[in-house]
Formats: sequence, structure tokens, C-alpha cells
Amino acid sequence: MEQQLVNQIQSSDNIDLKRILFRLLANWYWLVLGSLVGYTVAYVINRYTVPVYGVSTTMVLSIDNSSSYFDRSLIDGLNLIKKEKNLENEISILKSYDLNSKVINQLNFDVTYVGLGRIRDGEVYKNNLFYIDYDTSFVQAKHTPFILTPLDNNKIKIHFETLGEYVTVDYGEWIENDLFRFRVISLGNDNTIRPDKYSIWFNDTESQIQRYRSKLQISKLSEDGTILKLSSSGEVPSKEIDYLNTLTELYIKRDLEEKHQMIESIIDFIDQQLSDITDSLYKAEIRLQNFRLENDVIDISKEGQVLLSKYESLQTEKDQEVVKYKYLKYLKKQLEDKKSDPSILAPGVAGINDPILTNIISQINQAKSEKHSLAYSTRKEISSITLLDQKISGLEEGLEMNVKSLIEQVNIRIVDLNKRIDDVFAELKKQPVNERLLLNIQRKFTLNDNIYTYLLEKRAEVGITKSSILSDAKVLDAAGLSGISQLYPKRKQNLMMGVFTGILIPILLILILDFLNLKILDRKEVEENTMVPILGGIGHNTTLLEHVVDEKPRSSIAESFRSLKTNLQFMIGEEGSKIISITSGISGEGKTFCSTNLAIVYASLNKKTVIVGLDLRRPKIHKSFDIKNDIGITNYLLNKVSLDEIIFPTKINNLDLIPTGIQPPNPNQLIESAKFKELLSQLKSMYDIIVIDTPPVALVSDAVYISKLCDINVFVIRLRYTTRPVYNIINDLYENRGIKNLAIALNDIKSSGYYGYRSYRYSYGYGYNYGYGYDNYYGAHEEYFDDVLPKKPWLIRNIEKFRKNKA
Repeated sequence: MEQQLVNQIQSSDNIDLKRILFRLLANWYWLVLGSLVGYTVAYVINRYTVPVYGVSTTMVLSIDNSSSYFDRSLIDGLNLIKKEKNLENEISILKSYDLNSKVINQLNFDVTYVGLGRIRDGEVYKNNLFYIDYDTSFVQAKHTPFILTPLDNNKIKIHFETLGEYVTVDYGEWIENDLFRFRVISLGNDNTIRPDKYSIWFNDTESQIQRYRSKLQISKLSEDGTILKLSSSGEVPSKEIDYLNTLTELYIKRDLEEKHQMIESIIDFIDQQLSDITDSLYKAEIRLQNFRLENDVIDISKEGQVLLSKYESLQTEKDQEVVKYKYLKYLKKQLEDKKSDPSILAPGVAGINDPILTNIISQINQAKSEKHSLAYSTRKEISSITLLDQKISGLEEGLEMNVKSLIEQVNIRIVDLNKRIDDVFAELKKQPVNERLLLNIQRKFTLNDNIYTYLLEKRAEVGITKSSILSDAKVLDAAGLSGISQLYPKRKQNLMMGVFTGILIPILLILILDFLNLKILDRKEVEENTMVPILGGIGHNTTLLEHVVDEKPRSSIAESFRSLKTNLQFMIGEEGSKIISITSGISGEGKTFCSTNLAIVYASLNKKTVIVGLDLRRPKIHKSFDIKNDIGITNYLLNKVSLDEIIFPTKINNLDLIPTGIQPPNPNQLIESAKFKELLSQLKSMYDIIVIDTPPVALVSDAVYISKLCDINVFVIRLRYTTRPVYNIINDLYENRGIKNLAIALNDIKSSGYYGYRSYRYSYGYGYNYGYGYDNYYGAHEEYFDDVLPKKPWLIRNIEKFRKNKA
């Protein structure tokens, strides 16, 4: 059994969930109050917080050229105008300062109107009652609100809070002061429900741009997809809808403008070439016509036609090489001038199909496109732009070397073609003079006509492509009222969190206070921390009487003392005279109260009983009997009086009192003297029960010596008053000092609110697992006693009732 108790003490550090549960149930009203307060706070937050709404739109980007919205291969070799896009770069463009500044300027968010209400204020967007027309040449004060109040007589009153002045004017009348210059234009919608007052201020465009850029959230709907979701939030959903729709509209417009710019640069190049060749073609045509009219030459011989055809073929080939040469010279000049054009014209325009040249120009155009996209980004992308500049510079060096090589190759082919043309021309000279002259004129005409026709074909192809250009971005779901979601406050979530927090805070406070509390709270705790047996418990004294057993014999607390006496009999037996010492850890734990009433219980059973007041330092037991403390045990131990002189009868039958007497300078020496042992021997021969009221054991060592002379030592623990370090004293007395006749009495037990004493009022036990005394099981009900204790909480009573019915 001793080993079982040791195990109980060792397991006392474990968390007692059952005890915690009953601790919380005992304070259920705090939990209910906390939940009501939490619900109320959440309701107030939901009621008075200005709602914030979320709006979103989705758009798809064509990143892969193969899935472009138009066929760019209509122009042979012009596919290099395609700009390969990077999804992250496009997101940066959407959040760029440049694009957002265009959006804010177009939407005209310069003035904010806020309707002032009784419960909360709300922004009025697209005010249909009036608007502020301000002088753009005057620098308006930013973020400086003024109060506008519409009046019944078609006037308005304006309060400039900063200036501390009031102005009453008509609609349309200019208002000017040190901070503002504007007028209020009425829209004539007087039947509309409107706020009584408005708070109005001018916004700083820069701060508006930065605010909307920070609010804009862009995310990919899937990791591998190119569909973007653009979201924004604000107090006015229609304002956020306009912002998102305008943002996507301007982004698509910007994309189309870039494509048109690229096509226009090609058209300009072709038009420049056509302009140069048109005059030459016209002159050649007129010259051929005049020669035929003047010389009556209609046609040439078959041999001349063959030579002319060969000549024209060589000349056409030469002209194509000349176009290539001009394009290469254009490239060379562009590289030398270090132009920062968004792209370089495709070599296919000039009929050049060199794969190396095409690849280099493609890489340069791609790098310039990425740089152009990053230019819309914030300063965080400067390092990326620097890397792209280095890449472009390296590619341009490679392009310059390739262009020089191609120019040399074209020059060689032109020289070769010139030689072959000269050979054919020499053969033509052998023809008759008129026929030779006709061949020469027709040669020039055919040459210019072929070049003109080629350029016209190219321009037509470019024009077809220009008319079929579509943006690489397409809006899937435009922002609208159907897609609005309230982000804050989340009403249901706030209410749930309010109730949960309202319950949690009292729980935490109860647990924290319980954890920080060093007071002993219940019987179970005592059982877990010491092996000393518990005699029983004494109820809470609601009568404020010292001799409650004598004056209220039918009270529950009187019954608890009788139960305590019964349990003492099982420990010390009923044979012979018995010495019972009552001690405690510190003063104020009810030691004297217990000594007095326990003695009265014995006296009421016709046991001749005496109470010995041995608290020599702070005597007070004599006060409860209205006996003077002039003569007492100290006088006897100092051999100043006889035993009979210190024994005082009380008003209670069979009960005498030996008071403390004068306060001695050496209490220890008196108690440990042979005279004291002799006194106890004499008292045992005179009385059946000797109750000794000893000093607190934690303060002085007198009680330790006295305990060795007693049959039983009762250690009083007062619940909610005695601190937990007293366990160390009890265990030390029991284990180390050899005081095995030690028992514990629990004082000041309250029936409700403490786990371990919730279901009984006067049920007590001693020893280990044996219970004795009067209990409800023996027919003793609450109604039996004069003092009915307060009822237990409703929740605990119903739980006990349920458990009882279930049993």
C-alpha cells in the first residue's frame, strides 16, 4: 500500500484533465459571459466596419507564336516582327508605373467624395448629384478635406476645416482661397437619396498610382497555363471594376500599338524604295514610247529578243542584289548610329534568306523586346536591363561582322553580274542601230517595272498583315458586379471568432490563475502530494461562531466535527486516555478553531476533556472562552502555581481549559522540560481526552517535540489558504522525523466549485482507501441540517443527475 501511495505522488505531475474540466464547469458563467461579450464585439465590428470588396478579371496571353491570333507568315521573311513574350515580363508591364498612370489619368480619380453617415462613412463614386470642376492651372491642396452641405435653396455650404472658415455659394459659382479654386456643378438629380454632408478632398495622382499598383494582385490560374487573374480590392466595388477593365483595355491597346508600329516601319521602308523607283520607271516608259513613235519601230528581231530577255534577266538579278546591298547598308548605318529602335527590319523585306543573319536579328529583336518590357517595371529590374544591354551589344557586334561579310559577297555578285551584262550588251551592239537603241530603252523600262512590281507585291502583303493584326492578350471574364466578393469584414467568421475568443480568454485566465495559484484547492491534490492519511474535512463556517458545535449542533459543520471525531477513534482506539495535538503550517489556518470544536464534540459525549493552550508565542484560545490569560501553563512550568490553579472550567459541561499564561522568554526549554512530561502524565490520569493547541509547525519547532508525546497529531490544512510548500513540511515530519501518528484535517471546505468535493458536504475518510463517517449514503441529506449550503451550479447539477440516472 505504501508503494501505491508513492506511485500516486510520482504521478501527481501529470495534467489532471478531469480536474481542469470541473474547474471550468464550476466557472461556467464566466465562459457564457465571455462568449456573449465576444459575440457583441464581433457584431459591433461587423456593423461599424466599412466593407472591403474584392473584384477580379481574367485574361489569356498568347506566349507561343504558333498559337498567335493572326497568321504572320503572309509576308515572306517578315515573321521576325513577332515578339516572343515572357509571362513574368507581361505581369511586370501590367503592374508598371507607366501603364497604371495612364489608367488613373483616364479614370480621373482626382477628387474623392465621401458621404458622412450616422453609423459610418462611405465613399460616393460617380456622384450623380454634383461634381467638382476645378481650375487645372491652380495647384489644389492635396488630401485636405473640406465639408460640403447641400442646402434647400439651391445653395451649398462649404466648411474649410484647415482654414476654419465657412462659405455659402450657389452651384456653379467659383470658390477661391489660399488652398483651392473650384466650383460645384449640379447635375440636377434632387430626387436621389443622398447623404446630408460630404467630405471632399483632392488626391495626389502619384499616390493614387502607387496605391493601385500595390493593391493589384496578379496570379496564374495554372502553373503551365498563360491565363492571368487580376484582382483588386477597395471600399467601392464599381471603382475597382472600372480600374481593372481600363487596365486590361489599355494593355491590349498598347500591345496593338506596338505591332502596328513594327508594321509601319516596314511599310515606310518599302514606300521609300517605291518613291525612288517610280520616277525612273515613268521616265523609262515615256522614253520607250517616244522612241517607237519617232522611229516607227514596233518590235525587234528574234535574236534581239533572246539577247534582250537574257539582258533583262541579268539586270533583274542585279537589281535584287542592289536591294540587298541597300538593306545591308541600312543595317550598317543603324548599327553605327546605335539607334534604340524596338526592332530591326526583317531581312526578308530585301529578299535576304541568310540563316545566320536571320538568327542574329531575331535574337536582337527578342532582347530589345524584353528590354522594352522591363522598362515598364520598377527599379528592381535594373540589373536585368543591364544584362540585356550587354547581350544586345554582343549580338550587334556579331551582326556588324556578318553584315560586312555579306556586303562583300553582294559586291562580288554585282561585279560579276555587271561583267555578264556588259557581255550581253556588247552582243546587242552588233544589232542594227534603231533596234539596239530600242533594246537599251526597253531594258531600262523592264528593269524598273520588275522592281516596282516586286515592291508593290511586298507592300500589299504587309498591308494584309496590318489589317489582320490582333492583340496577343484577350479578356476572358471582364470585371463586373457578378464577380464581387466581400473580403472584410467576414461576418460569420468574425462572429465565430468572437465567440471562440470570448470563451478562450476566460479559460486561459482560469487556467493561468490556477497555474499561478500556490494555494491548496481540493482533497485530491493533497492525496497526490503526501502519503499522510486524511482524517476528513470540516465545512465552511458560514455562522461566524467560535463554538459552532455547541451553538449550532444541527449544522453541517458541527456534523463534520463529529465525523472527524469518529475517524479519530478508528486511528487511536477508545481505550484509555488520549492526547490529541492540533497543529498547522502557519497561523490563520483554523488550528485553534478545530481544537476548540473537536474538544466540544468529545465533551458532548460525556468524555472528560481538557484543552491545553501550548501556542506560547501567540496565545488566543482563551479568548473564545472569555477566560483571562494571566495564569496558565507557563506559570505552572515555572513552578509559580499549582496544577489546580491553571485549570479553568468552561461553560460547556465536561470541558476544561488550561490557558497559555504569561509569555516566557524561552518557550522551547519549558516545553522540553521534565515538568511538561509530568504535566501530561497528571492530565492523563484526570481526563479522557487531552486536546493540545500547538504552535504552527512551520514557524517554531515546539510542535515537533510535542507530537512525539501525543497519541495522534492532526495537521490542519485550510483550502484556498494554505500554500503548496506545506507538503514539504508534512512529508518531512512523516518520513524524516519519524512522526507516523500524523493525520490531516481539511478545513474550510466549500461544497460547490471545487473538484473533489462537488458531490458531498460531510463525507470524510481517513487512512488510504477507506471511508468512514456520515454521508448521503446513510440517509443524511442536506435538509437534515439547519444550515443549507448554496446550491451547486445548474450545469454541474444536471451532469450529476445524468450520471446518477445512467448508473
